[in-house]
Amino acid sequence: MKKTLPTLDDTGWLQDPKLLAGKLFKYFKNSQYSQSTIYYGSITSFDKIVKEYYDNDDLLKEELESSLKTLYLRYYDKVDVEVTITEKKHDGDRKVVRIINIGLVLTKDKEIINLSNTIDFTIDDLDKERSIYE
Repeated sequence: MKKTLPTLDDTGWLQDPKLLAGKLFKYFKNSQYSQSTIYYGSITSFDKIVKEYYDNDDLLKEELESSLKTLYLRYYDKVDVEVTITEKKHDGDRKVVRIINIGLVLTKDKEIINLSNTIDFTIDDLDKERSIYE
């Protein structure tokens, strides 16, 4: 039996491996760690991981890879995750932009899906009271 992902939009129940891959990443990127009372502490949230490990690239990379692998293994047979973290300095305003590149290779019933995403933000975006995407 295929695993399905329920959605709260007009998509309904997702089973297509390609669509599911993108939707899972969107949920991971936009979810808040404490958005549910029932599942409090069990929601995989990019925002929380970045806030918690911002000052340690090795732990940040490790936690992102581990969390994504755990999330995607619920729906795929095999999951390979690669995370790279770089910084870019803006000379004009002296802000440092953190750039996180995430690459996923997912296998489901012999179908291989490649997914990649780049997320960038500054230290000013890491307000403890809000998401870095607001």
